[in-house]
Amino acid sequence: MTTKKEKQKLEKASRMLRTLSHPLRMAMVDMLIREKKMSVTQIHEELHIEQAIASQHLAVLKKCGIVDLEKEGKNCFYYLSQPLIQRIIDLVKTCETC
Repeated sequence: MTTKKEKQKLEKASRMLRTLSHPLRMAMVDMLIREKKMSVTQIHEELHIEQAIASQHLAVLKKCGIVDLEKEGKNCFYYLSQPLIQRIIDLVKTCETC
């Protein structure tokens, strides 16, 4: 039997996995794993997407608690707020049956 607390943890994990299921968001998280922190400009330039699209996807990641940002002057830098996400990304990258 699943307790209320266990159910809440499973629901949160499910939301995080759904959030990561988009290829652009997965790529952004992968970049943040490598670079530690990046600006929206750096992210959109590296992924060759519009800045508005990068900002929208980063907002989704932030709302889910996967990334957070810190402001340095006029610039905002995103970083992983859940470092254990790296383990999920690593597992998915090595999956050969998907």
